[in-house]
Amino acid sequence: MKTKQLILVFTVLLFFSTFLNGYSQDNIDALPKINRSLDLFAKQTIGLSAGLSFKSRDDVEDRTTICFGGEYLRKVNDKEDCGAYFGGFASYHTTSQDEFKKNVFKVGPKFEYHLPITQSGETQLVGGLKGFYKTGSEEDFGFKQDLTGYGASLYSGFNIRLSSKWDLGVEFPIVSYSSTTFEFNGNETTQNSTSIALNKRNPLMMYGRIRLD
Repeated sequence: MKTKQLILVFTVLLFFSTFLNGYSQDNIDALPKINRSLDLFAKQTIGLSAGLSFKSRDDVEDRTTICFGGEYLRKVNDKEDCGAYFGGFASYHTTSQDEFKKNVFKVGPKFEYHLPITQSGETQLVGGLKGFYKTGSEEDFGFKQDLTGYGASLYSGFNIRLSSKWDLGVEFPIVSYSSTTFEFNGNETTQNSTSIALNKRNPLMMYGRIRLD
């Protein structure tokens, strides 16, 4: 990872975590008065996800990536008016168009912070961080190479309480960093990239979450 890119990633992550901490401590009284008769924040959840990502601006061809995955989140604070969650995720990403094929598996930890934004408290603004290790392969016109790498992503979104057993989550990317090493016949090349908003490296994700309270 290049020094400038490393500084960028950690600066964004530090700013985001500082913002969340300051907001929860100093401005929590300005949030809607939530309905405390409801169990708004699950103690732990298991979720299934599906998502789409689209081509970057520098891509000539129109390529769409489909991804599926799962996650586990556990509440790590004891507050009733906000929820801090830590857990892990795994996802499979596949891209296929004409002679081009790419399959990538990602796994890693994630942290989410939920703040209610409606009177009922059932709709919550989400801010999150996640890191990942990835492995897979890429093939184009019969030329196939293996890939491995790692990265980190900053995201936002919403969590909606549907019932006492189900939540619906929406996750959209803000910025992410990825380092990918390609290997072919014993030769390796590494690519480092920083992506902003929705594109082929940053999927829009939908989660169905089962409460395990």
